Amino acid sequence: DLSRKERRELARKVLGVSGEAFVICFVGRLSFHSKAHPVVLYQALANLSQDAREVVLIECGQFPNPCFRDAFDEVAGLFQGFTRIVVGGLSPATENEKWEVYAAANVFLSHSDNIQETFGLTILEAMLAELPVIASAWNGYRDLVLDGQTGFLLPTIDLLFDLEDDPLQDAYYGRELSYDRWVGIASLGVLIDKDALYASLRSFVECPDLGEKFAAEGLRRFHKLFSPLAVLERYRDLYLALAAKRNQAKKDGRYASGKAPKMGELFSGYPSTVYHLEAISVKKLSHLRALLKGSMVNEFLQKISSDSEDTFLEFIKDRKVVSVVDLLALGYRRDQALRLLTLLVKLGLAESHAVGGSTHL
Repeated sequence: DLSRKERRELARKVLGVSGEAFVICFVGRLSFHSKAHPVVLYQALANLSQDAREVVLIECGQFPNPCFRDAFDEVAGLFQGFTRIVVGGLSPATENEKWEVYAAANVFLSHSDNIQETFGLTILEAMLAELPVIASAWNGYRDLVLDGQTGFLLPTIDLLFDLEDDPLQDAYYGRELSYDRWVGIASLGVLIDKDALYASLRSFVECPDLGEKFAAEGLRRFHKLFSPLAVLERYRDLYLALAAKRNQAKKDGRYASGKAPKMGELFSGYPSTVYHLEAISVKKLSHLRALLKGSMVNEFLQKISSDSEDTFLEFIKDRKVVSVVDLLALGYRRDQALRLLTLLVKLGLAESHAVGGSTHL
């Protein structure tokens, strides 16, 4: 068998990647609306490339269609300094290609911000491939990655967690809005801590031994907790525990069905922190208009604002601070105002003025 170093050297030759490059790999659906929005990652890599050796991102997976591929290319083109390689693309990556990607990388990253993400099979694959992991502190990811031992967990914030009187949520429950469209809209309220992402990447660049240490611990954790036999035993225990809880709830009269719960109730445990957003400070970035008018964002912007996106862009272009109250005065509903402000923060175009909040970790 080849050593980890030998596998890396061989895989990099196949992929045309320099042996001196720092390589980050993402493996999974290449979908900004149902897996992970790429802007926070591209921003971090652009910053990292300014003060690190050659930085390479390998995205391994499949785009839903050519429009998604073009949208990713368009947004990636706004950020300079790192090399981006796509393996798979419009066709699924083969198993061999996927494991070559794992072998070539220095670190695996999954920055999921979507309510569709529950467990994270690719994180286990990365652990088996002897890679340290950077992942969002999101739902089941927190059960897989030991922060500071097998990798780093990136704090997540949901700014729309307890949104009241939400017509878009009602439209989804009323089957007027598709599930595919709804999960994309819901993910707009979820932020990945960009500073933590950059700091995590820098840690592995500056200290390669740290990555090797985390990778070794991750491999031990995989064999201990996620081998086939270990998983079967835990599933059995979970089945019995849930059956007992369900039976007890029926006896206590707390077992209800048929009523559609609010999204905040269903997914309250997914993010690590919840905040209320009241205002933002807009950054004067050269790519602000290009990003908001681009195909990755524009459709959602139109859906949540119910008017021309130019109305919103014109309003914010000369303002340093924009508040919910400002947008309410323009005639937007509260849910629309909150989503519009949150969208700018998510895209790195503004900083939030968040108040209150609670931590779920």
